[in-house]
Parts: sequence; C-alpha cells; structure tokens
Amino acid sequence: MRVEFLRKTRLADNIRCAQLNLFTTGHSVDEIRAIKTVGRKIVAFGADNNSWFYITALREAGVGPDIITDNGIKELERFIDDIPIIKPAALLKEKEKYYFIVTLSNIESINQVRKQLLIWGVENFAILTHDFMLDFDRVKHHGLKNAFLHAFNTIYRDIDFTGNRFNEARRRFVVSILWWYEALEWVLDNYGGKKNISLLDVGPGVGLASLIYKQLLGASISWINLNKPNDIDMPSTQTKLIENENIDVQYGYIETDDFYGNYDIIIFTDIIEHLVYDPSITMKKLHGMLNPGGHLIITTPLKKRSGKDEPPYFENWRGRPELTEERRGYGADILKITAADHVYEYSPKELYEVVVESGFTVVFQDINRTGEIRCICAK
Repeated sequence: MRVEFLRKTRLADNIRCAQLNLFTTGHSVDEIRAIKTVGRKIVAFGADNNSWFYITALREAGVGPDIITDNGIKELERFIDDIPIIKPAALLKEKEKYYFIVTLSNIESINQVRKQLLIWGVENFAILTHDFMLDFDRVKHHGLKNAFLHAFNTIYRDIDFTGNRFNEARRRFVVSILWWYEALEWVLDNYGGKKNISLLDVGPGVGLASLIYKQLLGASISWINLNKPNDIDMPSTQTKLIENENIDVQYGYIETDDFYGNYDIIIFTDIIEHLVYDPSITMKKLHGMLNPGGHLIITTPLKKRSGKDEPPYFENWRGRPELTEERRGYGADILKITAADHVYEYSPKELYEVVVESGFTVVFQDINRTGEIRCICAK
C-alpha cells in the first residue's frame, strides 16, 4: 500500500486541514499517469455528491478519468463533461484494460467498492479519500511532511487492501500524528542537531513515530512491544521494519516484566491510561532507564468530565492494586483483557502527582489541540 498527498482543500484550524489523499496498491501518481501511455484507461469508480470534486482533483494531478462507473447507474447515455458513464460489470469483465480509482466519499461505500474490485480479481487500483489531518505545510519542522510520508509508506509497503487493513491504515494515517505531534515538536526542538541520541518507544504501535524520530534526529531506536509480530498484526510490516531499521526490541508487559537499557528519550504516548497497577511502579521503572538529564514524554487523554463516561475500575489513581508476585504471575492475562480499554484516565493534576512522586521533574505540561495531556518529564 502507498499513499500520496493529492491536494489540500481547506484549512480546518491552526493545525489541521482537509486533504485529498490517494491510497494505491503500490503505484505512485507518476506511474498512474504512465498507465495511459500503454493503452489502459482510467476509471473513476463512484458518482456520489462529492465525486465530481474528486474527479476535478484527479484531472489536476494528471490522472483524470476516461470513464466513470457507479453501481447506481440506470441510464447509460449520460455523460459528465464528455466522460462516458458505463456500468461496472461491463468494465470488470475486461478489467485488464482499465485502472480503477475509487471516488466515493462515504467509507461504507468505499469499502463496498473495494470488496467488489477484489472479488473480481482487480489487484491494482487506488482509493481517493478526503480527510481532516495535520497540515504539514504549517508545522514548524518542514521536513516532517516527507518524513511522515516516507515512514508510512515504508511501514505499509507490503500491506494490501484486503480485510480491514485499509481502514486501519487510513485511521493511522489521519489521526495518529495529531495525537502526538506536540510531543514530537518538543523533541525536535530540544534534541535536533544532537548526536548519538538513544530513544525508547514503549508501545510503538506499527512504528510510525519511531521512523519519523529516526529520520529527523538520526536517533537509535528501541522498542518495548507487547507481542511479537504474527499473522494478525501485520508480520511483514514489523518484522521487516525491525530488521531494516536496526530496531532493538524487547517483548513483554511494561508493568510486570523487567527490561534493560539506558536512553536519552523515552516515549510513553497513550499508554499510562491502560495501566492496571499502581502507575508509580511503572514510572519508577522508566525513571531508572533514563540517562541523567534524559526526558520522558507522556501523552494521555484528558479525564472526561461526565462520570458515566469515566472508566469504572478505580475511584482515583492511588487506589490501584499493588503488583505482588502472585499478581505478576497472572498479570499478563489481565493486561491482555484490558489492552484495548482505558483503565484510568487522569486529570492534569493527577498526572503531575504520579510523575513527581515517581522521581521526575515536570518540565512542561499542557492540554494539546486534540484534548490530550502532554507532559514532559526530566530525570
């Protein structure tokens, strides 16, 4: 899978924009342009209320369609700007003659057409999406745009459009960097230009942030990851990434297992709200893994005001069970159950208490634009 920015459509606020993004099964926009030179025609698959807007953007990029198709077509004599409209079945029966670009705005419709193309054996096609995301043209560090695209395309290079992988990839593409952009900006401001930086990412996900840090800082990257790559969790992605990027990985549960290493930066983004036991135990463990003068970067969702929406497990952060040897023995099973849940969400005051009582000095704390607490802690 590959993605390219096609065109920014409008500014949403001081950090986000609406952006047209072209996801493909591996082709670049330049390669799609070249398709016409070998006699294949480009088909825009989808004709809803926004499709004409999408088709205009494709024309601007030099990959404008020769044909429009849609599952709702009833009249074959209709034309839009002299572009013929043809039923999908007639095109799919001779699929080798065409290159399909899905031009629908509704994700359910996109997924339906995606399945339709895959069922017909169409291996190479594209999906044009319209997303609210970080406006890379207005960030302080202008190299971030290319670093982000390089990191994403490196990670998802061997991932196809089958199953739920496109939906998950699109979600990470749109929202992941918004969650931790301010933390990334702080690290780049304070560590840019320094040499021999060692960085630990606890719970790295697919590794998107790690690759960006490595590319922009030249840092050596280590991970603490819950599980080894498997058939469900994109094996080709993480296995190849670990090998190709020389990432040192330790597997286990940050609460119950012991880990080695000394680092200048530890990234702990959207993890603390999942901890089951007394969070100061884990914070002290991370404190011991930092080099003198190093920094721990924490982000976590701001505690919701509505009582009914708050996680029900504990009344406050101090009322958590201690990590005894008995609990350590079955802790992994408990953590597997709660891995997708927020066990406890923090207010800024509570997060401050946790990190200070764990031996850190709070350098900076705020609530970012996406409603998350950002806390920069020094050893």
